[in-house]
Amino acid sequence: MQGEDNPQYNPDKLMIACSYCEKLFHPRHKEQKYCSIKCVGKSHTGENSPVINKNLKTKLCPVCKTEFRQKREKQECCCFKCKQLYHSEKVLGKKNPAYKNGVGFGNYCEKFNRDFKKRVKLFYNNTCVVCGNTKGVVVHHVNENLDACCNKDPLLNNLNTFVVLCKSCHFRYHVNKKFENIDIVQKINSIINNVINQNNGKTYYTKEEYYEIMSKIRK
Repeated sequence: MQGEDNPQYNPDKLMIACSYCEKLFHPRHKEQKYCSIKCVGKSHTGENSPVINKNLKTKLCPVCKTEFRQKREKQECCCFKCKQLYHSEKVLGKKNPAYKNGVGFGNYCEKFNRDFKKRVKLFYNNTCVVCGNTKGVVVHHVNENLDACCNKDPLLNNLNTFVVLCKSCHFRYHVNKKFENIDIVQKINSIINNVINQNNGKTYYTKEEYYEIMSKIRK
């Protein structure tokens, strides 16, 4: 029974306006602000939600340049893959807390790091240029110039060339070179040089090219 049909109906009872729909209603208790459960639910959605963080903003991802809405205040990138790429750039070289006076992996140049190897491997589609194997590939310095990445103009410097080899071919190359099995070494070098010539001497992607390709792959 509603309204006047209800035996507990009191016409003198104070009516208030619903905080959401502004409809007049008789509150059941002093703290009641809404006329129904539906109005309670609608008033607590979106930006009016009590659990939403008012400091969250719409930002531009520094890696793929896509706009996104933050899920937490310190979020800088739109997704986990962009976060990995961005973080690897932030801790590169002297920015890394483990940096030790320019000494990288062993005697290699400090720029011959995980980020650079990813760009070389992607350039060769993660495939060994000698046997075509796609498992367990590594980056090989063609001219064994360990300081290659630190050269000022890597694309013009003929000592700064890289290819991708599987662990088997990489091991075979260095073992045969150590024991002076010239025929095998020359055969592998011939295949490597042909691949490099086909790519006009280019042997890896730049950071910009790498980020652009990775953003397309994610989409």
